[in-house]
Amino acid sequence: MSGSGRAASHGRALPLLPTKSETNGVHALNFMCDDIEALIAEMKAHGIACDAVQNQGWGPLTQLTRPGGRKLGVYQPRHARPT
Repeated sequence: MSGSGRAASHGRALPLLPTKSETNGVHALNFMCDDIEALIAEMKAHGIACDAVQNQGWGPLTQLTRPGGRKLGVYQPRHARPT
């Protein structure tokens, strides 16, 4: 992710943590951010589409649409964060 991803995470690279769906058992690899709404605003300012925020219990999640149409998950964790 370019510098635009760093602004919403206060200059740090966005960490990755795997998550597991409660309904279908599928694993996903999502980025974490400090402020999901700020990240969405910044992505939209750069023309990057974001899905509506979904409350996943462990944090609000959005999906960014990458070139080619694939999705990239980013969430704001409610759990303890890795250091």
